[in-house]
Amino acid sequence: CDSFLAAGNAYAEYMKYLGAPEDKIFFARFCADHDYLHNEYLRLRPFKDEIKKKKGYPEIVILFSGRFVWYKGITVLLNAYKRLQSEMNNIGLVLLGSGPERRKYENYVISNKLKNVFFEGFAQQEELSEYYIASDIFVLPSLSDTWGIVVNEAMAFGLPVISTDAAGVTYDLVKDGVNGFVVKAGDAEELYNALKKICENRELRKKMEEKSLEIIKDYTPANWAKSFIEAVKYILNNKCRK
Repeated sequence: CDSFLAAGNAYAEYMKYLGAPEDKIFFARFCADHDYLHNEYLRLRPFKDEIKKKKGYPEIVILFSGRFVWYKGITVLLNAYKRLQSEMNNIGLVLLGSGPERRKYENYVISNKLKNVFFEGFAQQEELSEYYIASDIFVLPSLSDTWGIVVNEAMAFGLPVISTDAAGVTYDLVKDGVNGFVVKAGDAEELYNALKKICENRELRKKMEEKSLEIIKDYTPANWAKSFIEAVKYILNNKCRK
């Protein structure tokens, strides 16, 4: 190969591990449709409490969005939420998505008598905005995840993010203690502690909201395309000189 295009920091490290020379690795970082999502955030922000009330959610909403499969770590999230709920009565957990393990998680909620857990099913792109705006914290509890584009989406809505060290997106977008927390994959205790810190501190949530909006603003399709073009031009120029 003449060069390598990395979608993020973890990708670049893996390429180097496989033998790619560092000076031949270029970045075109994964992105969502940031402009659309951020404009939705601005449009819906004044109606946050109204939307939350309409959906029947409590004061503080923790959001997960993704497939209901084992490697997304939903069982770990439920374990952490179970402990947190025993200490706080104003929180709720929204599980957005579908998959083969949905019944398993529903049975867990019933058998452990968890309250305010909302199984909202799969949502189309145009429906996602109301779930993001109605939420206060986003969690990606993955045990394995090449990226996690839902974190890009959540940050465009200013959400603090808790993500695991097993998700590729963590190494680019989640700044521990700044716009969220990084926890060890599979560790319900660490996840509980991170959730507790954010849920109990409104001022911290506000600061993390501002940081998420700041960090994500340059992760746009236009910047992805610009990075790709710059990499190709560099390669072609070097090839032509030889």
